[in-house]
Amino acid sequence: MIQPPNDTSLITANQILVRLKVRRALIFATVAATFLAVAILVLILPRAWTSSTDIYIDYRENDPISGMRFSAMLDDSYMRTQLEMIRSRVVTERVIERLGLRDTPEFREALDDGKGAAAFDGLVRQINQNTEITTSSNSRVLTVSYTADTPEHARAYADAIIAAYLQVTRDMAVSTATQRTDQYRTQLDQLRHDVEAAQTAVTQFQQETGLLTPLINVADADTRRLDEMLTHQLELQSQLNAALSRNQAWQLQIDAGARPQELPQVGQLPQMVEIQRRYTEAAQRLAEQRVELGPNHPRVREARAEVEQLLAQQSVEAQAILDAQRTEALALDTQLQSLDFEIARQREFVLSRMTQRDQLASLQRQLESANQIYRAALSNYDTLVLAGTITPHNVSVLRPASLPSSPSRPKILQSLLASLFVGLFLGVCLALLLELLQLRLRCLDDLLRTIPQPTLGRIGLPDSRIVSRP
Repeated sequence: MIQPPNDTSLITANQILVRLKVRRALIFATVAATFLAVAILVLILPRAWTSSTDIYIDYRENDPISGMRFSAMLDDSYMRTQLEMIRSRVVTERVIERLGLRDTPEFREALDDGKGAAAFDGLVRQINQNTEITTSSNSRVLTVSYTADTPEHARAYADAIIAAYLQVTRDMAVSTATQRTDQYRTQLDQLRHDVEAAQTAVTQFQQETGLLTPLINVADADTRRLDEMLTHQLELQSQLNAALSRNQAWQLQIDAGARPQELPQVGQLPQMVEIQRRYTEAAQRLAEQRVELGPNHPRVREARAEVEQLLAQQSVEAQAILDAQRTEALALDTQLQSLDFEIARQREFVLSRMTQRDQLASLQRQLESANQIYRAALSNYDTLVLAGTITPHNVSVLRPASLPSSPSRPKILQSLLASLFVGLFLGVCLALLLELLQLRLRCLDDLLRTIPQPTLGRIGLPDSRIVSRP
């Protein structure tokens, strides 16, 4: 007695193999039909030819034309930008112009029908769809491929795409250089005007003030003259103080009853000493002659008159010295007041000169700053002009497009091999579908899974693929 299986699977591998074996003719027929259909399709499909070219894209980290600074971190972004440029509409339009696709009868007919814009857009889409760009990571080499109906067309389109891309990048570089050159030229004109204005301001200020340099040195005449005047002021002040002190001391002695010729300071003067000597000699002669000749002798009277004259001269000379001392104090005071006025005026003049020097220094600093900015801009302008003239292109063609030796589509061998696998898959699916639509008992597993009661036995040779259960 054979018991029904305990597993809950819907179908076993044995059941599938039995059904595929029963439907093997259908499977073989499906494989053959698929293979034949693919073979016929491969034979009738038009041939497509692909031509490829390799280009190397490089860039400089410091571009003097665009003013951009690249780094290694921007390499991937830069390459993606170049890929987008190759597929851009402007490059495609250059390809159309280069190949003369506007002059084809089909395009002229579309123009006559008023569908020129649509036809042109169709050309752009067609070129972009047939263009393939491949690259590898961390590589600056791009492979540009174009697929066309003839080898000649494929090579022509591939060459035209690269040529158009090169022309666009060159035009962009030239346009950028021209634009930046114009900007720098305008900026240089403005900077030159600023330098000239600053130079005019310095010259005009020098003419108005008479200053040639803002520097103050030891030979500055105005400052030296002020220093000399201040020194002279100190000397005059000292002399005036001394004169006032002498006048005050003499006046105190005179007020106390002393005569001018009795003042010690007056008596020590050379002229007073001389008069005192002559007076002493005259008095001594008078005394001697009075004893020898008598008081009324003419020579005695003459000597007495000389003594009296010297006394009067001594008194007059002392008074003159006293008056001169007082006059000297007044003169010193007047001279000191005049010198104070001159010092104030000279100090004001020196301060004004210092202010003018500061203004001149400020104007000269502005001139020097404008000159430095102008020289730096002029140096950058020369670098820009030189770079725009001799800057090498950053795209190099490593391998130009060539005529393909075999079509790229359809791939006959790959298609036929793929048709075998597709046909086998379709045949298996079709066989299983037919079996599911019309269920039949084709093996012991079908019977055991259909009838839940135990089976008494079987008739026929045992099948090792059938699992029997006691």
